[in-house]
Amino acid sequence: MIHKHLRDKGIKLPQNPEVRICEVKTRKNLLYLLKAEVESDKSEYSAQNLYAVLKIVNNAVGEDYKDKIENTFRDFERVNKNLRFGVVVLSENSVLKPYMHRLKQENFGSFVKLFTLIIRKRAAHKLCLTETVTQLLRDGELRKPEENGLDDLVNWSKIKF
Repeated sequence: MIHKHLRDKGIKLPQNPEVRICEVKTRKNLLYLLKAEVESDKSEYSAQNLYAVLKIVNNAVGEDYKDKIENTFRDFERVNKNLRFGVVVLSENSVLKPYMHRLKQENFGSFVKLFTLIIRKRAAHKLCLTETVTQLLRDGELRKPEENGLDDLVNWSKIKF
């Protein structure tokens, strides 16, 4: 979903999100933003072909997971010092009673940009299903985060260094 949305907004990503990066062990739920001159139809890329790496997580995966995410990004940084890194949290619980071990921007500092797309008031089983989202919307359980989540992600993705 995020891959398709970013491509639709003109962000250059591989056509197939399941590609391999030569110098770094490829991990799940990563999106690779390609430099303008790089072809998007390959199945393997060099870290030098990228300008940013995004990690997609379903929800508050815990502070201990922050280290795993950061270590993954450090592996990429060792090969390409010019990369930028972002984490997309698809759904987070309410700020009124937030999960104490959720991912937070202050945990990453300026090394990683955190984007939260949806805030929900209660737990939601099978959030990936349209019916679940429809029910949560109908019950007033979903809202936009204080940031502009998806718009901020698209704008951040367009900036190339």
